[in-house]
Amino acid sequence: MKNNLFVMALVCLVTFSFGAKATNLKTDEFQITPIDKPSVELATKEWTLKYKSNNDFELTIDLMPTKKGYEYVVYSKYFEVSYACCKDGFGAKDVKPAWSKVDSKYKDLVLDPAKLATQKIITSNEVSESEALGLIASYLPDLLKNEYKYLLNN
Repeated sequence: MKNNLFVMALVCLVTFSFGAKATNLKTDEFQITPIDKPSVELATKEWTLKYKSNNDFELTIDLMPTKKGYEYVVYSKYFEVSYACCKDGFGAKDVKPAWSKVDSKYKDLVLDPAKLATQKIITSNEVSESEALGLIASYLPDLLKNEYKYLLNN
């Protein structure tokens, strides 16, 4: 938890220094880089997320518009999760079936449903794009079951 608080403080500092239009975040823990052309048809933006502890493992974050706001859908080879963002707040949830790319047998093996439930509401405030990306990078590792944390931490 202390690690999350430290990373969140760092993310806030980086967010304010980049301004509200920031889309490229780099810290000692992770790097988020924008992709020019999203690979998912419905996505309006796309980024790659790499953790410094395992630079070989790359995740993709797609920004998907919804009726209430946006969802940031995080894809890897073995799991996927969505982070909903609207005026009522920001939090984790399962990926909509229409957007799913990963076989559910992997998702259920890798992600911890109890931890996903604890991240249902990360904040009750609306967050900017750069804040959302920082929150995703900070909270995502906690969703993985202990035996699969090596995917992010080499």
